[in-house]
Amino acid sequence: MSRAKYDKTTAAHYVGYRPPLHSRLLRIALGDEGYDRGLDIGCGTGASTVALAEYCSSVTGIDPSIDMIEQVDTTSSHISYQLMTDDHLDFENGSFDIVTLAGSWHYAQSPRLLSEIGRVLCSQGRLMIYDFQIQTVLILSHLGYEAPVHRDGYDYQVNLSQYDSSCFAEKLISREHLSFGISPENLAHLLLASSSTYPIVSRGAIDPYPRLLQQIRRAYHHRQVHLTAKAFISLYQKI
Repeated sequence: MSRAKYDKTTAAHYVGYRPPLHSRLLRIALGDEGYDRGLDIGCGTGASTVALAEYCSSVTGIDPSIDMIEQVDTTSSHISYQLMTDDHLDFENGSFDIVTLAGSWHYAQSPRLLSEIGRVLCSQGRLMIYDFQIQTVLILSHLGYEAPVHRDGYDYQVNLSQYDSSCFAEKLISREHLSFGISPENLAHLLLASSSTYPIVSRGAIDPYPRLLQQIRRAYHHRQVHLTAKAFISLYQKI
């Protein structure tokens, strides 16, 4: 599982702002359900873990990037974080009632990890894989940048369809279109947190944030910017 694209620089902007979409997508998939123990794989700086904690008595977030783990907020007593070093999940059998992967299954996916998820989930436990793609092409164009050409094959819709998932029953497959407002300050963080847009908007600067923020403020007259996102949800239950 590799998140090497996120270094200390992008991790700092990653924690500076994350779109408020995790809670909305969890609500769509889980409704009013509640769980005892949750595991968030590929937790990043903890935004998805905090959202999952709204549904669980206790949550553990794991991520392979030390730069991400160093940025998490550790003040919540029912949320813990730890570094993930490989596809082995260092937990006892049946430790969790729900496992989530928010934007991380593309990087993490492997038959071994899927087997491990099945092992640490309790009977009838839930597995939720979800991701969202924020539409920034028009924003970049308005700022005078060309949109990045994605050549890494990243798949926002990836789920268990290409694996032997006989131990999981499909509960929900959904595509959603979401919109949200964002301040110029947070938009600058958002663009600099992405490994695909950072090289474009940073222009080689050591600290590109002040210049980019000024540029966004001029382009949008200091007003809030409206963004849309395509979201993809896959929810399963362990058989």
